[in-house]
Amino acid sequence: MTDKKLIFNNKNILLSVEESLFNFDLIKNYADVEQVNKKDEFHVTLIGSEVSKNISDIQFIEIKKIAENLDWKFNLKPEYLYISKKYPNGEIRKSIIQLIELPDMEKYYKKISEIIGEEIEVPVPHVTLFTNSTDSQNSLRGIAVYSEKDLETLSPRKIIL
Repeated sequence: MTDKKLIFNNKNILLSVEESLFNFDLIKNYADVEQVNKKDEFHVTLIGSEVSKNISDIQFIEIKKIAENLDWKFNLKPEYLYISKKYPNGEIRKSIIQLIELPDMEKYYKKISEIIGEEIEVPVPHVTLFTNSTDSQNSLRGIAVYSEKDLETLSPRKIIL
């Protein structure tokens, strides 16, 4: 692990984010109305399972090295979205996410695309702050958002503060 607080879990790569950066009080009332709970850890998913399943072990070594050498500085945007998703097993998850500016994300995905020889859409940089699920085992799991198009399928509602 580097000083950037990268977390490598199988072939997934997360950027850990300090809880103290967020102002939960701003959206606490909205979270209460939607019956979502504050997560117990916060991160930006740099590579999730949708992308990692197509990466070989050798490609992952190179992709990991690139991640370790990028800066990963980000700015929180004052933009919060409420999203929900129904899964094939009937589970319904809902989340409140905060969007962020993460300049290295686009650069990173361009390099990943070159390594695997396939164009991959850049994920929407965000941090999940609150979540819930009809499946109690998944009550603190967020909803994967792999691209702008993917986000639109979740019918995001902008939270007006």
